[in-house]
Amino acid sequence: MNALRGILWEEVFSRLRLWEFLQVSVDEAVEQFRQQLQAGRLGVKSTSSSDFKKELTILQDPQHRRFGSTVDLNSAFDMFTPHSKSPSDIRKCCLCFRKGLEELNLELYKEMNHHAQQATKCIVENVFDERISDHGPKLGPVTRKYPLCSRYFIFPFKELTFDEEMQLLEQREKACHFLAHDGFVKENDLLRNSAEPGSQVYLRENCSVRVTLSSFVMERNQRTVLTCGPI
Repeated sequence: MNALRGILWEEVFSRLRLWEFLQVSVDEAVEQFRQQLQAGRLGVKSTSSSDFKKELTILQDPQHRRFGSTVDLNSAFDMFTPHSKSPSDIRKCCLCFRKGLEELNLELYKEMNHHAQQATKCIVENVFDERISDHGPKLGPVTRKYPLCSRYFIFPFKELTFDEEMQLLEQREKACHFLAHDGFVKENDLLRNSAEPGSQVYLRENCSVRVTLSSFVMERNQRTVLTCGPI
C-alpha cells in the first residue's frame, strides 16, 4: 500500500499541480502594482509582510484558471506605501509586496497539498477495503470493469492519456462538458450538491459514487442540471 501511495503522490497529484488553481500570478500582480505606483497611486500607510498576510486575501478566480486568482490592490496600496515616488523606494516597496504574495501562494500550496494527502489516503483505504480486506469483495486485479477507484467524472470524449487530459482541462469549450457522478458523503447533508462552489468532496475523494450521474454546466450563462441513467 505504501508503494501505491507513493505512485499516487509522485505520478498523479504532483503532476496535476492543483495548487496553481488557487494561486495568483506574482509577476503580473507586482507589475500592475508597480505601474500604478509610478502613476502616482499611493495608499495611506505601510505595513510589514507579516501584517500583509493577515489582512490581504487572494480572491479566487471564478473561472478557476491556473494562476487566475487576484489580490485586492486597493488594500495593497494602503499596506505597502513607498516613502517617496523615487524609483528606489518604489522598487523596495514592490519587493516587499512580492514577498508577501509569495508567502500567500506558499500557504495555498500547503493547503492544496493537504487536500491531496487526504485524497491519497481515501484512495488507498478504498483499495484495501475492496481488494485486500477479508470483509471486502476482494475484486482482485485492476481492470476496466473494476478500476483502481471509483470514477468521479466522465466526459464525452475519446480515452486520453494523462497529459492529453491535462490539456483538455485548459479548453473551456470542452471542459464544461465534464460531468460529476452523484454520490453519498457520510454525515453530510443529503440535499447538498457536493459539486457546488465551496465543496471539497470531490477534491478530497470523500464521495461514495452512486449509479446516477449529475453535473452542473454553463450554457448560455444559465446553470442546467444534467441527469443521466445508470452507468
